[in-house]
Amino acid sequence: MIAIALACEPELLIADEPTTALDVTIQAQVLALLKQICKQRKLSILFITHDMAVVSEMADRVAVMKEGKIVEEAECKAFFSKPKHPYTQQLLADARATKAVSKAKNKKEVLLEVEGLKVYFPIKKGFFQRRTGFVKAVDDVSFSIAKGKTLALVGESGSGKSTIGKAILSLLDETVGTVRFEKQNLIGLDKKSLSPYRRKIQVVFQDPFSALNPRMTIAEIIREGMKSLDVGPKERKAQDAYIEALLVKVELEASHMHRYPHEFSGGQRQRIGIARALAVKPELIICDEPTSALDVSVRTQVLALLTKLQKESGVSYLFITHDLSMLSMIADEVAVMQEGKIVEQGLVEEIMENPQHPYTQKLLASVPKIQNKE
Repeated sequence: MIAIALACEPELLIADEPTTALDVTIQAQVLALLKQICKQRKLSILFITHDMAVVSEMADRVAVMKEGKIVEEAECKAFFSKPKHPYTQQLLADARATKAVSKAKNKKEVLLEVEGLKVYFPIKKGFFQRRTGFVKAVDDVSFSIAKGKTLALVGESGSGKSTIGKAILSLLDETVGTVRFEKQNLIGLDKKSLSPYRRKIQVVFQDPFSALNPRMTIAEIIREGMKSLDVGPKERKAQDAYIEALLVKVELEASHMHRYPHEFSGGQRQRIGIARALAVKPELIICDEPTSALDVSVRTQVLALLTKLQKESGVSYLFITHDLSMLSMIADEVAVMQEGKIVEQGLVEEIMENPQHPYTQKLLASVPKIQNKE
């Protein structure tokens, strides 16, 4: 895309969120490339982003927009050292809020235990589609999650993170190994035997825009899961009251239950997705990149909401992400994945402050950091 934009030798390049969906290592490479191109070609860049750390790394001047207006404009150094507008101050506070209180290290009962998990997808070639090998999406992975705790699964795209989530949900026939939930191995169970565990393990999806049916109201979306899993009140009025209470719990208004998904922002839709998952009273929620599509301030709010809900209900999270900057806000433990394997695992403080594996060190070094320009 950058090559196409440069083909006509422009004087101004408009970069509209060019690194939002990228892994930290790829993001670092793209930012370095844009800097190099800018210097070599004497090119001006209008860089549109919601990531304050990227702003710190790329910008000479910064303009902050809110509700269609520029509320503050300044040189990059002054912007980060002495922000004037309250909205700017809040954005920077949210961006810097990556350090949480150290998580308790007391042992808790194990809820989910994964041992020797393998997911190999066959490679087929030729007219007769003969199997010629395997793609080892997940290769001998083991970890556990305690009740009321969060394990963050981090790594670049293609490392096998989301595949593990699908395997835990018993959505992949290619799964081999042990996925023990409440001491029951879920691998190999038939549909009837799996049914009770469908309620206990829920998902919050990455894209809040495609995860909700646009033809259904919020009440219908939440009620659908309750009905199919036979959870919650049976009478319509009681159901409505239950749904209203859920929406308030995720910091939305009770009246929102009658609206459709297109009437909400990305952050609000993700809250609806969280409410849908909570509606069936799960014990484990698999959060698959739930904040990757959100602005920095909304991301911080959603992470704070997930933490609050965990304290209130005791639910456990498997938090899948490629953004290492948020780990200390949400996770108790971290497992780092590379090419289908876990290469490092430990408490979040240990991984963030003293990473041992070269790949973990590379990931952390690639995370852009807010720094004042001299």
